[in-house]
This record gives sequence, C-alpha cells and structure tokens, in this order.
Amino acid sequence: MALALSHSFATPRPLHAAVALALLAGCTAGGLGPDAAERANIYPANIVPRSSPSALVMAFDRHCVNAGPTLAAQDGDLRAAGYVPAVDTPRNGARLYVVDDRRPAVAISARMCLVQAMARTGQTERAHAYVAETFPEAKPIGTADLGRHVEQAWAIPGGILATERRMDASNRSRYSIILFRPGTAGA
Repeated sequence: MALALSHSFATPRPLHAAVALALLAGCTAGGLGPDAAERANIYPANIVPRSSPSALVMAFDRHCVNAGPTLAAQDGDLRAAGYVPAVDTPRNGARLYVVDDRRPAVAISARMCLVQAMARTGQTERAHAYVAETFPEAKPIGTADLGRHVEQAWAIPGGILATERRMDASNRSRYSIILFRPGTAGA
C-alpha cells in the first residue's frame, strides 16, 4: 500500500553554479522538456523536506482529500501548486511530485495518495488532530496487514487513512500521511 520515497533524485551536496548551468543546458537542449529542467534545479534537501506539521497536513488535505477524482485532475492541481513529477514515467502506477520549497513530497496513484516529509516535532499530533477533526467517523484499525512501517490507521467511508514512519538511507526518519481507496479505479 505505502510508497517508499527515496533520495535517488537527489545529490549529496548542492551543485556548483557552473555544473548546475551545464545540467540545465543539457536538459533543455537535449529536448527533455521543462519538468526535467525544473527538477535539475531543485535543492536536494527539498525533495523530501522538513515540512512543518501544518504544511504536512495542509498538503494532505488539499492534494489527497480534496483533490480531483481522477489522476489527471490531481496532476493538474499539483502542477498549479508548483509541483513537478520527480520522474517522467510513473513507477508501479504511482507518480511522485516534488516542489523546490518546504512543502512535502506528494505521491499519487489510482488508489492512493501520500504526503511525506522528514519527521519533525508536532507532526504526529497534528496528523491525529486532523483525522479527528476532518473524519469524526474514523475508526482505529489494526496495522498488521498494512505494512510494517504503518504506525496508526483508521477506517473511513470508502478507504483507509494511515500514518507511516520509515528510516531513509541516511538513517533519518520520514513521516507520511496516506489515503488509500482500494475500491477506486484508475483514470
């Protein structure tokens, strides 16, 4: 169910201006298009940033809960908000979107939407408060069948909400809020 995000799009250190310009020139001159050019300039720490608890929940509400009903509508919403796909081709039916600021990464597929940021104080409490405020009918459910990194999950009409925490390659914790709608079809 969950989509593990990786730093495969990031470099360990910011690139020098000359190297960045050369990469950008190669992206645009090679016909890779605007998405590739914009991705080439994203500061590596902003791929999965240290989003505030409020930014994490607001992104989840906007891009997962209140997004359009189709992948095309979600893509349009994310692009209008300044996000670009992290890669040109979806992986396993899911596409990761990133933005060059402190808003969290967003991954979407036909049945799932996830926001992810580096873990920060207050994110867990804010996510739980959001679930209680937005989904008063949410019922806590067991997490054993949802994946070993899922911390808490709730059944809601038409789906499952979950929070997940996993360690990245640098041994830093990432926090995700996930909406899973198993009965929906792709669009």
